[in-house]
Amino acid sequence: MFRVVAATAAFLLALASTSADKLEQHSFEPPYTDVDPSGNRLLSKDWKNGGVASVSQSFVRLTPDRQSKKGAVWSRKSLGTDTFSTILKFRISGQGKKFFGDGMALWVMQQAYFVEGDLHGSVERFTGFGVIFDTFKNTESLSQHRDVSVIVNDGESSTELMMDKLEGCDASIRYHEDRADFSVESMSRAKVIVTGKRLVVQIDGKNDGQFKDCAVVDLPFAMDWAKSAHIGVTASTGQLADNHDVISLTTFSDLVKHEQSEALVLSTPSFEKGDGISQERFERIEDTMSKILDKLEYLEHHTEHELMAVEDHIKVSTSKLQAQEAISEGRIDELETKVVSNINGGIEKRLKQLENSLDEGLVHRITSVEKVLNGKISESVVAVTSGMGGWKLPFFFLFIMFIASAVGLYMWYQQMKRKSHLP
Repeated sequence: MFRVVAATAAFLLALASTSADKLEQHSFEPPYTDVDPSGNRLLSKDWKNGGVASVSQSFVRLTPDRQSKKGAVWSRKSLGTDTFSTILKFRISGQGKKFFGDGMALWVMQQAYFVEGDLHGSVERFTGFGVIFDTFKNTESLSQHRDVSVIVNDGESSTELMMDKLEGCDASIRYHEDRADFSVESMSRAKVIVTGKRLVVQIDGKNDGQFKDCAVVDLPFAMDWAKSAHIGVTASTGQLADNHDVISLTTFSDLVKHEQSEALVLSTPSFEKGDGISQERFERIEDTMSKILDKLEYLEHHTEHELMAVEDHIKVSTSKLQAQEAISEGRIDELETKVVSNINGGIEKRLKQLENSLDEGLVHRITSVEKVLNGKISESVVAVTSGMGGWKLPFFFLFIMFIASAVGLYMWYQQMKRKSHLP
């Protein structure tokens, strides 16, 4: 029993001593329980969200797995120290197996607030540095690509100039969510150490506690430049997309105590073992079981609430789809009616044109025949009158021929109209 009390006391003392140099205003860890007056969840009062960043109880989603999104979290206050170390725990994951992007970045710059830009969500002109986690491998600059890279700007350099001076390394920091071994425990860590003008970046790609050196950079700033710098984390998606999540960020002004704090967290079990049976041990077990049961009850309630929300969302989506389906059917019927009307109108128009052309042709042909007959009659009259002295008999003969011709033409015209279906 004494050993348990001593171990607990030692742990608390060690934690208190290491926490003394923790920069609380530049750190955040779950659970995130702060809520603003509008009902939106916050990291804390010392951090501000930007873009589409959304805070949940266990992590911050800077961008969802959707195209053309930008999100950020940004510290409200400057660091106030020129020596510090910070550890970013993050997760980049998505549904894409071969195509995904663009990436996220950890920034330390002399900029008091987030400004949206095209450099992984932030602007390209700044004073400070950024650690870029780039998951999109552009074929045009594949030889320069690094999964993790450091860019430095003195406020005057363009993106092209910064990219020409890249320092970094390759690391497995992106997770495919359809893999059988993917879970919410899939995450990575990046450690940034600044001592005056010297920057060191280390990466723990699988969050297994093993940091590997990635980059060492000499910063072109004054020794105390970091005192007025702010910390920010941004992410962006373009034509390709991924979920970009931040789990936690811890920042210390004392590098040694930061190491001690990390070692203490990794080595301390969630539940302290004890020897023998004692009232204190029973109470500890009971307290732990009560906490577990409370969490299970919360999870059950929360899950039921979320399922109700999902069910309601499905109902709303279904009703919208049904309404859209009805609208689509109405538009299809309207389109069908228009098509049939246009077809019928076109056929009727062409029939009328055909009838008109037939009428004109028949009139033309009748006129031609009439002219021919008139000519023939005139010739016959001339021939008869020149061969005979009297005029009555030839005139009577011509009159009979004219009547017969007119009757024949009328009958032929009626026959042609019946063949062409003319009214």
